[in-house]
Order: sequence, then structure tokens, then C-alpha cells
Amino acid sequence: MNGESERSCYFMSIAVLVTASGEQIVFFGDPEEGYLSDSVSTVSNGFGWSPVSKIFVPKNYKNPLSELSTDEIRQLDKQEKGTSALSKVSIWLENNHSTIFNK
Repeated sequence: MNGESERSCYFMSIAVLVTASGEQIVFFGDPEEGYLSDSVSTVSNGFGWSPVSKIFVPKNYKNPLSELSTDEIRQLDKQEKGTSALSKVSIWLENNHSTIFNK
């Protein structure tokens, strides 16, 4: 994408829960708007769990996810509360734990 001025994109988390019976339940997080960085970050604050974190810059931020401070990550989490794929898994488990664990 060298020289491209239009770099907007979105990030979406996805999680799959596999039950003891083998059923696969897929959860999609809500899209997080942002843009692709001009370069791949070599900095990691411990949040660099994916190569995407080294190039994705969230909307209203200047650095990729891998360079954000713990406080900035927490702020993003608060803004997106309940919309990540893992949050949706947690909510689903709270509502369905008796169905899953009492078989």
C-alpha cells in the first residue's frame, strides 16, 4: 500500500467456543474503525498478540495497537465495552452455563 492515501479500515475480533459435544459457536466483535499505519511497528507493549496490532491504528489514536499504553488500551476497552468477541462469549456463557455444564 505504499503511496496509498486512503488507508481506512476496521478491526473485528472473532472467537469460537467449542462445546464438549463438539458444537461450534462463533462470536463476532463489533468493528473498530481505524486505519493502516504507513509502517509496521517494532514496538510491543505486551498487547502485540497479533501482527495486525503492529499496523492497525484505532480511530482517534496516532499509534498502532502494539504501541498503546495500558491506560490507552483500557480506555479503548471502556469505549467498546461488551462489543468484543470475548465479551460476547462471556455474556453467552453467563446466560447459558447451566445448559452447557449440567449435561
